[in-house]
Amino acid sequence: MQTLSLEALVTVIVPTIGRPEFIVDTLRSVLAQTYTQLQILISDNAPTEPTASLLTKAGIDDARIEVVQRTSRLDFSAHMNACIEQSRGTYLMIVSDDDQITPGYVAEMVELMTADPEVKVCLGRQVQINENDRGLVPAPATRQPRQVLAGIDFLKGTLARTLNTGVLTYISMFVRRSELLDVGGFKGYADGSHADNFIVFSLAIRGRVALCSNLMFYRVYLASFGLRTPFDALLDATRAYTRDAASVLGQSSIAHSERKTLRDLVKAANTRMLLARIRGVYRHRLRPPALFMCILRVLQFKFWNVPL
Repeated sequence: MQTLSLEALVTVIVPTIGRPEFIVDTLRSVLAQTYTQLQILISDNAPTEPTASLLTKAGIDDARIEVVQRTSRLDFSAHMNACIEQSRGTYLMIVSDDDQITPGYVAEMVELMTADPEVKVCLGRQVQINENDRGLVPAPATRQPRQVLAGIDFLKGTLARTLNTGVLTYISMFVRRSELLDVGGFKGYADGSHADNFIVFSLAIRGRVALCSNLMFYRVYLASFGLRTPFDALLDATRAYTRDAASVLGQSSIAHSERKTLRDLVKAANTRMLLARIRGVYRHRLRPPALFMCILRVLQFKFWNVPL
């Protein structure tokens, strides 16, 4: 039987804006964790249907669940930071209200971080699902092995696309609460875009990054929050993140050549992301003149000088 202490408490934050068709399955995947010392903090960000009533309907009753009802909707970063303030765990992670995690997810994260204090952030491999995937999604038979990488190597590999991590988003990062607060929590970027990227970037510069073999099922569909962001807001957030990443590099102790390489990689990766979003999302929403202006602004971003 697992012996646990208060110091090993893990806060699993489940922010919700009202997706009743998904959140019950999300919570069942959290409740199925083999690691049991959990604070499950559900933050109702002014949803149309309160989560407490959904739990009653689904017959979910667990003393580890705490529901915080917010009367007015907070923007993404303010919401995440409010949740962090209300968390009690030594470690914390976020599971969006339409995602799921495999049963050994939290246990493996705790094991990786307690085995090596230099590991600053853990990430689960991710499988993309869509709105038609209901119930608890079964894990594939084969999984990638766990890895522990130097943070700079992780950043270089992911930004240059030479390292296949199997990670689609950083929102479910597993971190020490104290270290998350030390890097400032979630930046107030427009629509919260890149706020999780900045946290992982800042922590990776400080130490190592671990990739676990357990999985997160990441739901992507056109109505999901990240794909609703207007182009101007996404571009503003991308510029702010690029600038702030350069500032973190400028304050770090790594060699100047490494700082320049990482700064250039961040900008190149963000340029690719903006162009991919234009092709995949905005071309369906905007008329040709507006699309042309979007492309022009991306080119301006590409050649924007970001000093270290």
